[in-house]
Order: sequence, then C-alpha cells, then structure tokens
Amino acid sequence: MKRMYIAVALIIISLTIGVTEMYTVKNTVKECISGLKSVNESIYSGNIKTAIKKCDNIAKKFEDKSDNILYCYYNHKELDSINENIVTLREYLKYNKKSDYYAVLAIIKKQLKSMEDEEIPKLQNIL
Repeated sequence: MKRMYIAVALIIISLTIGVTEMYTVKNTVKECISGLKSVNESIYSGNIKTAIKKCDNIAKKFEDKSDNILYCYYNHKELDSINENIVTLREYLKYNKKSDYYAVLAIIKKQLKSMEDEEIPKLQNIL
C-alpha cells in the first residue's frame, strides 16, 4: 500500500511539473511575440528609438526568464540562439538595416513557434 502512495505522489508531481513547463513556455512565447508586434508598430510609425528600447526590453525579459526558469525545461542551445537573434534584431534596428531586421524577425518567430509546438503533448514528444 505504501508503494502505491509513493507511485501516485510521483505521478502527481510529474504532471504538475509538465503543466508548469507548458504554461511557462507558452506564456514566454506569447510575451515575446506581442513584444515583437509592438516593435513592428513602432517601426511603422517611424519611431526607431522607441523600437530599439522595446527590443532591449524584450531581450532583457527573455534573458531573465531563460536564465531563471526556461533553462530547467528547455534546450539551452535553442534558448541562446533565440536570445542572440533578439540582440541581433536590436542591432539591425540601430543601424537602420530593415531588410536584415525582417529576415531575423522571421527567424525569431519561427524559433518561438517551434518552441511552443514542442511543448504540446504528443506521443512523439513523450517518446
């Protein structure tokens, strides 16, 4: 009987960690994408300096979350790549290279979407 309680407790702990991971990753991706949309709106309105500041904020938030929380759940190489691309995005804005900016923006969105898709529980993800 004692073994059954331990098994049930471990299952509950595993499910709790899995749900927490899904929520954390999904929330982080949602924040980053909405921040990137805000940067695009600033660019369209002609406020490059505001867009650069928003890009800095996105980079700081993503780095804080990845250092504190996401490293526990997600591949470190992928997180570093996303963070590097966000910093690169800022540099392209700073030097007014809009074509490069949009190329890197598409890469970041693809990486974030891939990150979110990997958290959906599927048989392939479990095995």
